[in-house]
Amino acid sequence: MPTETGPDHTAVRTALWRALHLRADPPPYVIEDEVGLR
Repeated sequence: MPTETGPDHTAVRTALWRALHLRADPPPYVIEDEVGLR
């Protein structure tokens, strides 16, 4: 059984999409989450 040391790929992808929407979409935002930009 493989062991992962980093975050789940789905969580990373979700964080990136949330951060992208903050940059691409006009306010007001439903979720203000910039974790994917860090």
